[in-house]
Amino acid sequence: MVVSAYEEERMARMAENKKIMMSLGIEDNMIPLDPLQSRRREKKSSSVAEGGGHCDLSGESTTEAGNKRLPAKKKLKREEDWDMEPLRRSTRLRTRGELVSLPDDWKEGTFRGDVSDDELATDHKRQRSTGKRAVYVKRENGGDEHDDDVKEVTPSIVEDRKPASSDSSRNLHADLHLLEPVVGRRVPGGHVKAGVMEFVSPKCRPKFSKYVGVQEWKNAIFLMMNIAYGNSYANTFIDMDSRMQVTYYLSEKTKPEAPIIPKLVKFSKYNGEADKGQPFSVHLFCRPAPESVKLANLDNSDYVYCGRLKFLKNDVSRCPIEFLFELVDYAALKKSPDFQALLDLLKE
Repeated sequence: MVVSAYEEERMARMAENKKIMMSLGIEDNMIPLDPLQSRRREKKSSSVAEGGGHCDLSGESTTEAGNKRLPAKKKLKREEDWDMEPLRRSTRLRTRGELVSLPDDWKEGTFRGDVSDDELATDHKRQRSTGKRAVYVKRENGGDEHDDDVKEVTPSIVEDRKPASSDSSRNLHADLHLLEPVVGRRVPGGHVKAGVMEFVSPKCRPKFSKYVGVQEWKNAIFLMMNIAYGNSYANTFIDMDSRMQVTYYLSEKTKPEAPIIPKLVKFSKYNGEADKGQPFSVHLFCRPAPESVKLANLDNSDYVYCGRLKFLKNDVSRCPIEFLFELVDYAALKKSPDFQALLDLLKE
């Protein structure tokens, strides 16, 4: 085997280092030259330590490598009735009764146990996690939940949503006068819902949910609607010659008892005490649906302010819930090219 000049120089350097180590009293096998060799030694020593050991005269258990073996931890055995012990509860919840899930076929006005209307409270956290309604029931004298006595009660109506924060749109007033110059026109910065919301609230950036089409303010309600190419969506404009109507469908998850329904009816009726020039407080914003922009070769998908809405009727018996409105500002919308472009999408 031919050894290169580099290998000869390397071996000579190794021999010189070995002499230095021996002069210092360092054994050669303490520092392996091959890193893989050190890993094999560590793995081998660990397997030997786990394999067997012995006890010295002092009674301590040691491994074959001479290391002391740690005593095994004693496993605590649970009591047989451990699952029957009461769970710890916070100080706030100790004054409240046990949490009882209502059955799926439970009807309003009937519940088992001695319960008063003031003692019922909706557990929002449980409802969000399980999708089932639950109430706290205070029982006297340790009453069983399977008691046969049934009492007619009327639970109080609780709004099933989180309290709004101070900067939520539900706690802010929209500056509706800013919308007057843009009737039938694209809202500046309105390519997304946030642009529309911030346009009427220049002093405070409002918080809202971008996943819903109904945006609530303290003094108004905004309805956001997409116009699909060829009218593939259910929302429809109805031309009545001198006036125009529009159907609007709420989310399929909206129930007939949802608080937004009476609020939507109230805000879309004539209110003489509202701001001057704003007797109707429900406003419609429409834009081409994202898939319609390419199909119709449009250059933008901004929201167009379609004015105020007047309530005509609604149908809470169907799902999704249907509303029928009249466009209050239709006289100005007829002259708007942006609004006519939206109507042209429905005719394609």
